[in-house]
Amino acid sequence: MRSSTFFSLLIVFFVGASALPIDEERGNSTDSPEIFVQKFLKRATRVLNDHDFSLVCALFDYGFEFNKCDRELDYYEVTLTLANCDPNVQISFELQTVELLKMPNIRDDKIKFVVLIHGLGKEFEKGVELVLGTYFQQLLSGKTRNCNRKAHFAKNDIFHLPYYTF
Repeated sequence: MRSSTFFSLLIVFFVGASALPIDEERGNSTDSPEIFVQKFLKRATRVLNDHDFSLVCALFDYGFEFNKCDRELDYYEVTLTLANCDPNVQISFELQTVELLKMPNIRDDKIKFVVLIHGLGKEFEKGVELVLGTYFQQLLSGKTRNCNRKAHFAKNDIFHLPYYTF
């Protein structure tokens, strides 16, 4: 009884896996950093516009943090926000710069790139700097560019100043 259940599940898995399309949007080690990032952005565009939560989560490493000018967003805040965007909004990317960050271990190579994101608001259209891990092809971190640093200090850091009573 147990072995027949196992084999039934195994057959279902192989039939389901064979029905999946081969993802040509994944980069490989022979691609230049620009081609690698363009393939990732093509996949990200498709996933974000489909609003499939599990696929949106797969774009990001679990330790992903995004430094928005006024606060830090973690993996959960970013993925939930992106998965719950208005379905009528179409997200697109415009690649600006690409820089390969070579590490001693090829598994740890990263690509830092700047991209304009259309469809998520004016703040992201000014440019976002993202870091993509090449091995798992997931975003590791990100931050908005052109933040007003004085406003950032006034909103966040003033609460962390030492408080003295005399």
